[in-house]
Amino acid sequence: MRIAIVGGGYAGAAVAVSLLKALPLGAAITIYEPDEDLGRGIAYARGPDHHLLNVAAHTIALTPGDEGYFTDWALERYSDAASYREEDGAYFFPRAWFGTYVGEVLSTEMRNNPATLVEHRREIAQAISLAGDALTITSESGRSSYDKLILAIGNSPTPPLRVLEPIGSGDPHVAQSAWGFDPHVVSRDASVVIVGGALTMADVVASLEAMGHRGPITCISRNGRRPHVTVGYRPEFVPADGLRAPMTARELVATARRWSEESQEQCADWRPCVDFIRVNMRHLWRALPKRERSRLHRHVRSFWEIHRYRMPPAAHRRIEALAASGRFNHMRARVLGVVPGGVRIEAASGVQVVSADVVVNASGFDTSYRTAPASIGDLLSATGISPTIAAWEGLAVDDDGRVIGANKAVFRKIYALGFFARANHGDLATVNTIGGIAAGIAADILS
Repeated sequence: MRIAIVGGGYAGAAVAVSLLKALPLGAAITIYEPDEDLGRGIAYARGPDHHLLNVAAHTIALTPGDEGYFTDWALERYSDAASYREEDGAYFFPRAWFGTYVGEVLSTEMRNNPATLVEHRREIAQAISLAGDALTITSESGRSSYDKLILAIGNSPTPPLRVLEPIGSGDPHVAQSAWGFDPHVVSRDASVVIVGGALTMADVVASLEAMGHRGPITCISRNGRRPHVTVGYRPEFVPADGLRAPMTARELVATARRWSEESQEQCADWRPCVDFIRVNMRHLWRALPKRERSRLHRHVRSFWEIHRYRMPPAAHRRIEALAASGRFNHMRARVLGVVPGGVRIEAASGVQVVSADVVVNASGFDTSYRTAPASIGDLLSATGISPTIAAWEGLAVDDDGRVIGANKAVFRKIYALGFFARANHGDLATVNTIGGIAAGIAADILS
């Protein structure tokens, strides 16, 4: 059996690990990933140790049932691991550490299963075709045929900020990607504008603080909100009336508010309610008609994300301290583009320019996939699924990761997992959810 995995970030590595644990002798796995490291992607790329995981290490499982393994590995491997322990006993380790861990687990499984050939092709899969039973991937080195295909497409790079007027050298300095931002090009007293208010913004602030920056920092985001803080240990919450799936977006929001109040009464914390919703997301999401899902996406997404994707405690403390000192300001506005001297925005008070010596684009991944290294249309042509619909809604997959076509037919040869495969799950971007789907894919292929 020949299996291809398109994408070698965390999702691709997770499914490769599950396959290696399950496949019979003589199988072959090809991973299409241009980066040198497998298991990292953007989220867990090599980087500074002040870029932290936003979930406690003891909750992370590469494969189902492996909770705690990562914590033990980190405490044994890194001499300073204990310094990332919070008051409640939970560890929030650097994100790069998890990427290293994933790569080492994959390497171990490859050594333990030498009869299964694993090939890392440092190429971009450019197109996929399916004619009858013939499944073919086209890449720089040519065309190759496979029996099974797993789309583990990672996040697409950040769309660049518009430059509205010609900018002279250093007026301002613009970093179009927060992940490629070098804080050492910033003078200590420079005024910095960060476009985007989510977790990537917190990483930029951490990098500035680490290099001794002492100037003003202005964060600009459309909703003017930033993520709440997480905690390591939370009690389990189950609503009194159990899991009842509302049929409209309005009903679901009202139900979530009621559950939040119950969670506050039971657990003295609203976060267990959010955890309950996340774990049961696929049931709640599938109960909604398509038009209600769209309404939820348009009106509630940003509010949900600041509760769901929370900051690690150290990052939250850092930003709160900067805000209290007057060095950090968060504005609600729409960024129109970069101009000489700063950033032009449209706020409630009208159009204005926020002055800046440095502008950092931390606006998040391109969910339209227009910045992806390969055309989504070419990768999806085998399925007949519209790339526009797939970019907006994501691919639909069943609980074993099999792609569901536009006519509700299930593709027996094509699987998908990760954020791109969220259409009928609502949320497929978390480590444990991806690990669970990866295990399901491996079991289905083996069967």
